[in-house]
Amino acid sequence: MASTIGRPTWTILAAMACLAASTASRLPAAEGESAARLEPILYRNPGLAVDLGVGLWCWPIPVDFDADGDLDLVASCPDKPYNGTYFFENATGKVKFPIFKPARRISRGLTNASPSYVNGKLRVLTPGQEHPEFLKAGLDLPQKLPLAANIHPNKVRANQWKYVD
Repeated sequence: MASTIGRPTWTILAAMACLAASTASRLPAAEGESAARLEPILYRNPGLAVDLGVGLWCWPIPVDFDADGDLDLVASCPDKPYNGTYFFENATGKVKFPIFKPARRISRGLTNASPSYVNGKLRVLTPGQEHPEFLKAGLDLPQKLPLAANIHPNKVRANQWKYVD
């Protein structure tokens, strides 16, 4: 029987993968040094393969994006040069540590993209907006919510919105 992985653990693994992939190469030592000389950083695990990433500050959204019965990973990255929301298809099914296919860009990227799961259905929110067409259009078709985008009296670092009961 294949083991499954819960959403909290999945989100942590996805966030770690985004961070690891975005820091997996060392920058050139000098401005004129060739990009071909970049070397992977070793993680003291010779069998570790880290090919998953969309840049710094990505916002992971675990969801069965392709409706095949297993959790895939969608990650939104608001930064340059990778600005976009990317779909990583789970190629190995319901296993504890899935292998993902290369990313496919599905829309623009936004800060604080956050999943909520209401009655088993995905609802994606960004500050002051919901994205009801997320599975078809990513973050490109927002629907404004009847609240200010920042409900706090001052600026906050992470303004993630969630549906709660």
